[in-house]
Amino acid sequence: MIRVMACHDLGRDEESRKAVSEMIKQVDPIYPPQEIAELYAYRGEVDEAFKWIEKSLETLPNSQPGEMMLGQFAGLLGDPRWDKVREYFPEYQGWDELRRLEI
Repeated sequence: MIRVMACHDLGRDEESRKAVSEMIKQVDPIYPPQEIAELYAYRGEVDEAFKWIEKSLETLPNSQPGEMMLGQFAGLLGDPRWDKVREYFPEYQGWDELRRLEI
């Protein structure tokens, strides 16, 4: 995970992209779908991030937002698809906390 982010931050996009591809090959149980979603969100690839969020919600229906909704997802908050993610967790009270992380 750190390699993907570091390469992205250093402008080594191809290396970052390859590292994500390698992680995808190891999805479940080593890298759960939510971690792939987090990486795509971090890289600014919104459509891919939502695709992997959906996979996470399908494969790990008992996930809790506190575990899944990390700061890397803050950039997705303005997207209308985020409201559908919120519907999975109507009892969660931490949405305002996440909103403060939005950049």
